[in-house]
Amino acid sequence: MVFTLGRSPLETRSAMNVNRFGDVLLRWRQRHTLALCSNGDPLVRWLVIRRWFASFGVGVVKTFRCVTQSMSNGDRNITWLPPLFTNAGGADVVVGVDAGYDWVTQYHTVVSLSGDGLPPSMLPLVQPGYGGDYPTARDLITSRLETAGLPSSLVDTFPFFAVVDLAFRSSGFWAINAAAWLPHFDFDESFANVLLQFTLNKQHSQSDRHLVAQHLHKWETDRGITLLRP
Repeated sequence: MVFTLGRSPLETRSAMNVNRFGDVLLRWRQRHTLALCSNGDPLVRWLVIRRWFASFGVGVVKTFRCVTQSMSNGDRNITWLPPLFTNAGGADVVVGVDAGYDWVTQYHTVVSLSGDGLPPSMLPLVQPGYGGDYPTARDLITSRLETAGLPSSLVDTFPFFAVVDLAFRSSGFWAINAAAWLPHFDFDESFANVLLQFTLNKQHSQSDRHLVAQHLHKWETDRGITLLRP
């Protein structure tokens, strides 16, 4: 085990080597919050907390999957990033990148974020307080990549639009949160029809339908086309 202690990533860190328990990374996130990366062993956690409390006093300890930890899934090696956020149920939402730069998440098992496999655990990425607007969500992913020592340019390969697509196919709540992301994507006619169906569904409030209709109207105007309405 390697303890790496420091009040910020920019300051000099001291290290103490302890054998046998795997790799642990400690990093200060806030003034009295310590981020703990470990293999989940309760003995590891107890040893880390004991040393930290002795050195720095009482504070809050948060755990996350080691950013340098590789997980084998068949012939796939995955580098896990620190959590994007903690959801309303108290669970950390974690994504990772495999050796082929495919994005994955942990949702009961390892799930690819490509194709139609996006799990609902990713939806809070469009919600303020967890993710937020599109630039905020991009910055969130970028910061996690940098912490993990991966190229920040990989943010351009993250399936942001798949999150929007899932939001509009899930509920009005998620759709309206995702609507603010729409100007950032050049979506196709298939998804434009998803927006159209939203505007026609009177289960949604008039204000929500009007908001989505504005985005749809701009998409139609920019392309000089008009989707068929009933």
